[in-house]
Amino acid sequence: MSRILEQIKNVDWANNLSVANNSSELFEKAEESQIKLALWCKQIENLYIGNAALPFIREAQVSSQDFFCLLSLGIYKASASSLRTIIESFLYFSYFKDHLVELRTLSEDSSYYTSKKEILDYHNLHSIGFKDKAHNTGFKKDIEDFYSKISAIVHGQKPGVWHSSSCLTEKCFNSKIAEEAGNDFVKLIEVINILMLMIISDEDWANIPIRSRQVFIKGMNKSRKDHLNRY
Repeated sequence: MSRILEQIKNVDWANNLSVANNSSELFEKAEESQIKLALWCKQIENLYIGNAALPFIREAQVSSQDFFCLLSLGIYKASASSLRTIIESFLYFSYFKDHLVELRTLSEDSSYYTSKKEILDYHNLHSIGFKDKAHNTGFKKDIEDFYSKISAIVHGQKPGVWHSSSCLTEKCFNSKIAEEAGNDFVKLIEVINILMLMIISDEDWANIPIRSRQVFIKGMNKSRKDHLNRY
């Protein structure tokens, strides 16, 4: 066996999971947001049947599952990458669902890239009321704050952040880091929730089952509902 595999084998993964199990409140809170994400993914699949951009939504789902696996094992730095993948997958879907030619270019040309700014600029110009809604709901600030924090972690701009230990064999569940990561997951899903509520058409919103709509607007203050016109 290679030495690196031997070191990985020596990590007490079972204990990490056992300690994570004692933090059920943290996981239950994040799970509520996971359910909201799953509902959005299901409704998007129903509304955009056959759309070539749907794999982005499936990528977001898989990455959300990876996030919880990594969280429970104490691998927090990698879990930040999962968070970034989730938000970028939804942003890509929101753009490429209407730009299928560019989507083919994306899959064929590895140098082709569409940035977050370009996608949001597109919505500002072409999604009805997006610019005002993004400002009035706080979406603009929320997505920039989230993106800035998670990107700094992912790109190593803050060395040592979200590591439970610098020693491989001592990787462990850290309740403080786990709570921070779990709270960031909750914030992320709310950012995605507002994004979808802004770009979805009134006709498509009306075609979403009322129980799902209630989940999407649950806990939202009246001001946000009014600006989004989603009830």
